[in-house]
Amino acid sequence: MLLCRWGGTIDPAESPLTATHRVLRAPNQLKFVRPSRRRDCSPGPTHLPVESQDMKLRSSGALVTLLVLSTIATAQFPDMFYYKFDEPSGTMTANLASPGVGSMQAPINGGLALGGTGQFGGGLTLSGGAGTTDFVDTGWVTALGSGSWTMSMMLDISQVAAVNPFGYFFGDSSATSFRCFTNGAAGLGNVIIRGPLLDNIIPGGANQAGPQVIAWVHDAAAGVTKGYLNGVLTTTVNQTAPNITGTANLKVAAYATSGGLPAGGFMDEFRMYGYALTDAEILQTWNVSLLDNNILNLAQSGPGIGDLAVSLTSLSSTAAEGFTFLSTNTVLPEGAGPFFGLVPVGITWDILSYPYFPGNPFHFLTSDPPPFFPQSAFIAPPGTMSALTGQSMDFVCVMLNALGGYDSKSNVARITFQ
Repeated sequence: MLLCRWGGTIDPAESPLTATHRVLRAPNQLKFVRPSRRRDCSPGPTHLPVESQDMKLRSSGALVTLLVLSTIATAQFPDMFYYKFDEPSGTMTANLASPGVGSMQAPINGGLALGGTGQFGGGLTLSGGAGTTDFVDTGWVTALGSGSWTMSMMLDISQVAAVNPFGYFFGDSSATSFRCFTNGAAGLGNVIIRGPLLDNIIPGGANQAGPQVIAWVHDAAAGVTKGYLNGVLTTTVNQTAPNITGTANLKVAAYATSGGLPAGGFMDEFRMYGYALTDAEILQTWNVSLLDNNILNLAQSGPGIGDLAVSLTSLSSTAAEGFTFLSTNTVLPEGAGPFFGLVPVGITWDILSYPYFPGNPFHFLTSDPPPFFPQSAFIAPPGTMSALTGQSMDFVCVMLNALGGYDSKSNVARITFQ
């Protein structure tokens, strides 16, 4: 029997699934029990039931509603990359796309830094360093092929000292020199995309008067690549089936060994879709954060430690209650499952029976004050998760409004326990 520092126990004979099939019952006391359909929890004589029937997600009708809404809730998100760069610090940024490609936590290398000013919240602070050292590693070998795609991002070079600065902001030299940059061959104040496709220049994309949102859409069926500035179509170039395929990872904020935009610049809202957005969709989304709330993150300190930190930040202002669903089925890409991005298994549905109490990360109220989850991160101390070493799981938070109806969801977060 493994003793938990906060008084709980883990039976080493249990499988990873069974070990996960337990819930915390009291704040500051890690006590594992199997889920029950009781309407309260009573770890001690001084504990009073805190769950009300109004706040309990119950009945098969509610489950059916969640199943229907789960397909709607993920429809608006990029399916390849979505970097918001909202982390206040550190060297990793989350890929919030659904299902996403490449690394779900992308390394930020060299002099690039989080904590800058973005279009919404934080942004990536640019450095102007060499592409060999200063770049965001997507972890994805460029494979757009000859199909349709869309990419969009915010660039702000208004605080760069140099006038009309030159710099790359993404690319892959192995994909027939697929790249994007400001000024230079693009012309003063402009941005360009080029490589195995005909040049497409967006006039004003590098305007130093303020931040600019640029987007390119390649529509393979129509045989065109379109450029947009702040949601408005500015240029259309006929294309003959360009094949954008490489052997190296796509870089963001750099290209090959070449430098990115100079220090003082910022990038935000990097989005890539594996299909062509319409003119109307570009206009509707250029100045909207597609996921501005319910950011779920799971992290461990390192191999062999067995701890876990779970945070849910930027909560929806209309959310009153939440459930954290999980699944041990990770056969599909992260976020590609049918139930809010998960492939549901038995334990996924069991979460609905978990009772609410302050600090329970599986069933919580947003009104609970710190130090309770979600207003504060949930921390499982070292050794708590050791029995799950090697097990991969997907997690997602589903939020309900004050009437018990669907409010919003988080990103899907996948973790392989170390």
